[in-house]
Amino acid sequence: MQKTAAPAPAFIPGLATSATPGISRVQPQAMSYGLTAQLLRIMRLTTLFILAACLSVSASTSSQTITLKGKDLPMKKIFASIEEQTGYVVFYNQGLLANTHPVTVSALSMPLDKFMDMVLKDQPLLFMISDKTIVLSEKIIIPKPVPDPVLPPVDISGTIRNAAGDPLADVSITIKGSSTGTTTAPNGSFTMNNIPEDAVLQVSIVGYESMEITIKKTNNGHTAQTTDKKQARQLSIGAGNQLTLNITLNAQVLDLNEVVVTGYATQQRRAVTGSISRVRSKDIEKMPVQTLDAAIQGRMPGVQIQSQSGVPGGAIKVEIRGQGSITAGTNPLYIVDGIPINSDNSTTTVSTNPLAVINPKDIESIEVLKDAAAASVYGAQAGNGVVLITTKKGTAGATRFNLTLQTGFVKPINLMPLMNTQQYLGGRIEAMMNANPTRDYAWAKTQVLTQSKLPTTMTDEEMAALPTYDWHRAVYQTGKSNKADFSAAGGSGKTTYRISGSYENTTGSIVASRFKRGTVNLFLNSQISNKLSFSGNINLTSIKQNGPSGGAGSSTLFSSPAYAGPMMLPFIPIYKEDGTLNYDYNGFPGIFTQNPVHTSLLNDQEDKTAGLLANLQLQYKIIKGLTYKTTVGLDYRNIQGRRYVDPRTQEGYVKRGVLNTYQQTPKSFANTHTLNYQRTFNDKHDVNLIIGGEYRSFESESNSVTGEGFPNFEFRQMQSAALITGASGSWTGVKRMGTFFQANWFGSQRYMASAIIRYDGSSRFGANNMFGWFPAISIGWDMAQEDFLNKYNWIDQLKLRTGYGETGNDQIGNFVSRSLFGGGITYNNEPGIQPNSLGNANLRWERNATINLGLDFSFLQRRIFGSVEVYKRTSKDLLLSQPVPWIAGYEEIYNNVGEVVNKGLELEIGVHLVKSADFNWVSNFNISFLNNKVTKLYDTLQELPGDPSVRVGYSLKTNFYPQYAGVNSATGRPLFYDNAGNLSYNPPATTANAYTPFGRGNQLSDYYGGWNNTFSYKGFELGIFFQYDFGRELYNNQSRNMARKGDMNINGILWYYDNRWTTPGQITSVPRTINNAAEVNSARGDLASTRWLEDASYIRLKTINFSYRLPRKPVEKLGMQEISVFAQCLNVHTWTKWSGYDPEFFLDGENYTTYTGLIPQTRSFQFGITAKF
Repeated sequence: MQKTAAPAPAFIPGLATSATPGISRVQPQAMSYGLTAQLLRIMRLTTLFILAACLSVSASTSSQTITLKGKDLPMKKIFASIEEQTGYVVFYNQGLLANTHPVTVSALSMPLDKFMDMVLKDQPLLFMISDKTIVLSEKIIIPKPVPDPVLPPVDISGTIRNAAGDPLADVSITIKGSSTGTTTAPNGSFTMNNIPEDAVLQVSIVGYESMEITIKKTNNGHTAQTTDKKQARQLSIGAGNQLTLNITLNAQVLDLNEVVVTGYATQQRRAVTGSISRVRSKDIEKMPVQTLDAAIQGRMPGVQIQSQSGVPGGAIKVEIRGQGSITAGTNPLYIVDGIPINSDNSTTTVSTNPLAVINPKDIESIEVLKDAAAASVYGAQAGNGVVLITTKKGTAGATRFNLTLQTGFVKPINLMPLMNTQQYLGGRIEAMMNANPTRDYAWAKTQVLTQSKLPTTMTDEEMAALPTYDWHRAVYQTGKSNKADFSAAGGSGKTTYRISGSYENTTGSIVASRFKRGTVNLFLNSQISNKLSFSGNINLTSIKQNGPSGGAGSSTLFSSPAYAGPMMLPFIPIYKEDGTLNYDYNGFPGIFTQNPVHTSLLNDQEDKTAGLLANLQLQYKIIKGLTYKTTVGLDYRNIQGRRYVDPRTQEGYVKRGVLNTYQQTPKSFANTHTLNYQRTFNDKHDVNLIIGGEYRSFESESNSVTGEGFPNFEFRQMQSAALITGASGSWTGVKRMGTFFQANWFGSQRYMASAIIRYDGSSRFGANNMFGWFPAISIGWDMAQEDFLNKYNWIDQLKLRTGYGETGNDQIGNFVSRSLFGGGITYNNEPGIQPNSLGNANLRWERNATINLGLDFSFLQRRIFGSVEVYKRTSKDLLLSQPVPWIAGYEEIYNNVGEVVNKGLELEIGVHLVKSADFNWVSNFNISFLNNKVTKLYDTLQELPGDPSVRVGYSLKTNFYPQYAGVNSATGRPLFYDNAGNLSYNPPATTANAYTPFGRGNQLSDYYGGWNNTFSYKGFELGIFFQYDFGRELYNNQSRNMARKGDMNINGILWYYDNRWTTPGQITSVPRTINNAAEVNSARGDLASTRWLEDASYIRLKTINFSYRLPRKPVEKLGMQEISVFAQCLNVHTWTKWSGYDPEFFLDGENYTTYTGLIPQTRSFQFGITAKF
C-alpha cells in the first residue's frame, strides 16, 4: 500500500481539541476525499503545519516496529498500543470507529506501515503517515465517473482572496466526488482544465469557511453558482468553455477560540477566567500616533490613558482600575514578548515616552491583565496591572512585502481667545483707577504707559491705533509629519522570519519641537529538530527628540513658549522691521521680558535615545505534553540629553552661553525558565500546568555636566566652555527574583478553573520582608454549553467567572528601606559623610487584593458580544513616610501604613448592526465607572501631612479649597464663605489647622470609555471613534494667572475681560480689576479657591479613518497583491467646559493643581498609501 497515494484530509478549517465530546486527539471539521497524489502531497504540508508542526522529526517510518498479540482487539486499543510503542500520535474522528470490527492480531517486530495495512484490511478506514503522525480517514468507494461525450469540458481559472482582498495561498479546490483537484499559488491564482459540466467544486483552507461552487451550462457558455449569497453576483466571468472565478473566502467566527496571552502561557479566550482586555493590530494601525499606549486610549474598559504633553512622542499616563497608591508609582508592568521593559520617563530635558522605542506597526496585539486573578503570576510588580505586548512574527510561505508611506500635518488642538492691545491697556488703566479712587484717568493712564514702556505723551487716539500682535499663534506652528514603514515576512515549514523597518520625522505644533525615529525589527523562528526550537527578536531604535525652551510641561515663566506666549503684551512686535525676530537684551515691558519664539529657536534642547530590545527563546519538548522553555531578554538604552542656552538670548547673554549635558544608560535584564505540561484526559479535560523561575535586574548610571562662557553661539560643545560650574553622577539598581506555579483546567467545554501562586523577592525592601507570597484563584462556567441553554442556537457564550488574587507594588526608590549616607560635608577641612535617611528593615510591598466578578456573552454567532464586570481592589500596606521624634536625628521614616479602595463597574459591548454582502456596520462601546476612597492612614490621622487632598473617607486627589461665593454686585469685590457658612471678604487662613476647607470634586474620573463605529462598503472603510471622560474637576492655574490682568503686566483671557464687574448691580462671577489684585480689608480676587476649579469632563472625536482598497485587476497588472489609500484624522474635535488648552492632561506627579505651561495636544491629519506584494 502506497502511503503517499492514500486519500487524506483535504480541508481542516479549524481544529477542535480533544476536550470536545466524542473527539479523540483532533477532529477535522470537514473532510474531502479522493484526491490525487499531487494534491495529497500539498495537503500533507497543510495538515502537518496545523496538526504536527511541533512534532516534525526525520526518523523513517520503516524504522518503527510493532509487537502485539491478541484476539478480537478493538481498534481503539490497537491505536493506543501503537502510540505507546512508537510515540506516534494517531489523529482520528472517534465516529470513524463506529463501523469497524475487532481484529485478531499476531505481530512480532512488524514494520509500522505493514502493521497498519494488516489491521485496516477490510476496515472502512484509510491512513496516512507523516513523520510521527498518523491521520485516519474514511474509506470512500468512488464511483467511476460517467463521461458525457456530448458535453464539452470547461477550463477554469481564477483567484481566491480573503475578505480584505489579500490573496490566499495553498487553498484546496477539488471536484466533489473525485480525486481531481489543485491548490492556489502564492498570489492566490489557480487553473483547472477539462472540468465536466455540472461539476461541484469544493474550496477549503484552514481558518476560513468552506464553499461549494456548481458549474452550470447557459445559452452563452457556462457560469458558476454558489449558495454563498454574498458573492453569488460576482463569482464568475467568461463565456464559452472559458470561465474565470473571483472567489472570496470568509474567515470563520473564531473569536471565542482565539488564543490570548495570559502571562507565561496562552489560552483559548473561552477558557480564560481572569479579566483580560485585548486590542489587535488592525485597531492600533488606525491611530496616527508615535507610541502604543496612545494607540489604545479609550478602547479598553478599566484602562485609563491620559496625555502629559503635546510634543510628538511625549509621555503618557496609564492607570488600570484606578489609583491604588498614594506615594508609590501607579504605572503598570509592561511585558514585550515575555520580557519586562523599562517604562520610566528617565530623561530630564524633553518629555520622552519610554515606549516610543517600539514602532506601533510592529505590534500584533496588546493584552491588559486587569485583575489579580490574571496578573498575580507576575507577583510583586503586577499591583497596577500588566500590559502584554506581542510583536508580529513571520509565517510560512512565500515572502510577502508590505510598504506604507504617509504624510500629513499637525496643529494645536485648542488656543485660548486673548485680549487685544486696546483691551489690555484699558483694563490696566481701569485696574489702576480702582486701586486709587482719588486719582483721575490721566494719572492712571500715565502709570500704565510708563509700565508698558510706551510714550507717556501718547493720546487716546494713538493708543487706539496701536497694533495687536498675536503672540499666542506665534509660538505655535503647523507641523509636518512623514513616515515610512516596510516589512517582509515568510519562511519554510521549519523556519519563519519577519524583517521590518520604519522612519518617522514629525515637527510638533509648538515652536522648536521635533520627533525623529528610526526602527529595525528582526524576528526569526526555527525548528532545529523534532524536539528543539529557537526564536529570537531584536528591536533597534534611534530617537532624536527636540523640545522648546523650558521643556514640555514647564512652568518656568520666562522660557516655556506655551506658557509665556499667550501672556506676552499684545503691542510688542514679534518681528523687527527687517523680518528678524524681535529681542531686547534689556528686556521687554511686562512680566515676560524675552521673546519666547526667539529663545526657543536659538536655544538647543534635545534628547537622543539609542535603544536595543532583544529576546531569545529556546524550547525543548521533553516528552509528550511536557515542554521546557528558557527566555533571555535585554532592554538597553543610551539616553543623551542637552540643554544649550544661546548667548544671543537674554538668559544666556550675561553668562555668554550655558550648556548642560546629561547621559543615562538604563539596562534591564530578565531570564525566565518554565516547564509547561499540557494534556487532554478522557477527551474532555484540558490541563495545563506551569512551573517556573525568573530573575530580573535593572540598573542605571547617569552623569551631568554644566559649563558656561562660550566664545560665540557656534561653539556648543562642553570642551569650549570657559568654566565648568557643576558636575554630578549617580548609580541606582534593583534586583528581583521569583518562582511561580500556575494550573489551568478546562473541562467539557464549559467548566474552567485557574490557580496561581508566586513567591517574589526584591532588593528594594527590608531584610525582614524581602520576599512575599502572591496567590490567586479563579473559576468560570459557560452556561451556554449546558443542556438547558445549548438548545438555543442563538446563544454562543454565556460565561460567568469570578476570582480573587493578590499582587504587589514595589514602585518606590531603590534604597528607601536602607539607612543611607551622603557626602558633601567637611570636618577639619577633610571630606566626610553623614547619615541622610533612616532605614526600615521591616518595609514590605504594597499589596493589592482584588475580587472580580464578570459575565462574558456572545449571541447570534458574535453579532452581539461583550462583557460586564464588577470589582473591588483593596490596596493596603501603603508606603508612606511617617514623622519620627526629632531626637532621632531624622525627620521621617518609610513604613507600611494606610489603605485605599477602588470599586468599579465595566461594560463592553459590540454589535454587528448591519451584515450584508456589500455593506457592514460594526459598533463597539465601552464604559468604566470608578469609585476611589482612602479608608485608612497611619495612627489616628484623618489627613496626610503636607497633602490635604489625601483624607480618610474621601477620594484621592479631592479638591480642598476655600469656597468662592461670587461677587458683591454693589461693590464688585470677591466674596467667600467662612467656616460657619457665612459670606465674608476674608476667608480663614489657608492652613489645615486654621480652617476646614471646602471639598468639591476630585481629580479622578467618575466614568470614562470609548465608542467606535466601523462602516465598510465594498472596498471602502470608514471608522469613527469617540473617547470620553467625565467627573474630574481640575484647578486651572494657567487660567488663574491669565485672569490677573489687574495684578500683573501680562495679557489675559478675553472671557474674564468681557465678564468683569464694572457697574453696581451687575451680576457676574468675575470681580472688578484692581492693581495688585488686593482690595482693602479683603482677600485677593485671585486667591486659591474653588473659583478656579473647572469641570474637566469632555467628549472627544478622537479619530476618523477612511480607506479605499483599489480594484484587484489594475493592481494585479502592477504585480501587486493589494493597494489601498487612506486618510486619518486625530483629535478632530472636543466638547468640554474646560477653558484651558486640554482637559485631558495630567502633570506634576499626578497633581493637577499647577496647570501651567503645558503644550496642548495636536490635531493631526495624515494621508497615505499601503502596498502589499
